[in-house]
Amino acid sequence: MPLHAADALILRTYKLGETDRIVVFLTADRGKRRGVARGARRPRSPYMGALEPLTLGRVAYFEREQRDLVRLRYVEPPCSPLSAPSAEGLAHVGCFAELIDEWAPAAFAFLHSSRELHPASLAEALLSPAADRELSAAHQALITTHLEKHLKSLKVLQAVAGG
Repeated sequence: MPLHAADALILRTYKLGETDRIVVFLTADRGKRRGVARGARRPRSPYMGALEPLTLGRVAYFEREQRDLVRLRYVEPPCSPLSAPSAEGLAHVGCFAELIDEWAPAAFAFLHSSRELHPASLAEALLSPAADRELSAAHQALITTHLEKHLKSLKVLQAVAGG
C-alpha cells in the first residue's frame, strides 16, 4: 500500500457514515481521486477547514490496487478560497468546484492556464446586464447539454446573485 503525496485541489466532499467524509480531489500527476477522510466530520477533526471546495493543499494518501477509494492520511491547506468576503463569492467557488469535478479529465489545460488567477478577479469583468444574461443563458445551455444534467449549484448562484 504505497503512500502518495501531492499538491491537490479539493473539489467536493460527501458524508460517509457518522464521522467520515469522501473527498474528491484533483492532482496534477495522478488526476482526479476519491478518498476517505476518517473522522473528518468530528468537531475536532484534523481536517478542519482543509476540505472546503477549491482549497489547494498538500495531500497524502494510501492507494491500493483494485480499489476506487484511496485513504487520506492528511491534508495541509496553504490557501483556501473561504477568505472571500461575500456569499456571492462562495457561490462562485461552489459552482467552479462542481464544474471541475464534472469535467476533470478535460480540466487540466484549463487549470494550468488559470493557475495564477484568483476567483475574486472574475468580478473585474464588465458586462452590460443584457450581455450578462445572454452569456449566462448560453453557458447554462452548454453545460446542461455537455453534462446531460442540470448543475444544482447554478440555482444557488442565481439565488445569491438575485437573478
